[in-house]
Amino acid sequence: QTVMVEFTPRRMPPCSILLHLNEKSAPVRSDLGRLAETFRREVFVNTIEIALSYLKGMDRLDLDAATAGWADDMCYYGIEQADGHVRRRWYKGKAQAVGYIRKWLSVMESLKYTAGAILGDDKTVMIEWFDVARHKDGTEYKNQGVLVYEFNDQKKVKEIRMYCDFESLQSFAF
Repeated sequence: QTVMVEFTPRRMPPCSILLHLNEKSAPVRSDLGRLAETFRREVFVNTIEIALSYLKGMDRLDLDAATAGWADDMCYYGIEQADGHVRRRWYKGKAQAVGYIRKWLSVMESLKYTAGAILGDDKTVMIEWFDVARHKDGTEYKNQGVLVYEFNDQKKVKEIRMYCDFESLQSFAF
């Protein structure tokens, strides 16, 4: 017998899990609710917490905390400044991605992220973000964007794609 349990995890879209029961299985409604809550907590929240740890680490200008959940072979789709323009760039491998983030943080006096909408499951998390940054030269800018995280089977970040407003970055040297 297969039973479908539908539930709405906190801050996430509704989802379903399938339970395959044999004739000796007799879960009661509270057991299914407990199972659904465990599933939500252990599968979804872990990936969301890992994704949010990047923003929390960046807020503290703490590179180790920001990148602790990254796989060694991860890729980061970020930006770079070249020839006076901001453009997209892939950073391949954790070491190269950390170098990019280190360069970014090295010019910051402060940085504050605020998370907006957060959606995800056990493989992908999307976080809408807003930030205010202060450059060491006193320049301040505000920006907004989206981070899309992909996770491997070990719940390590294997890819991050960052999308933001380039206009506000044109005059912000990094």
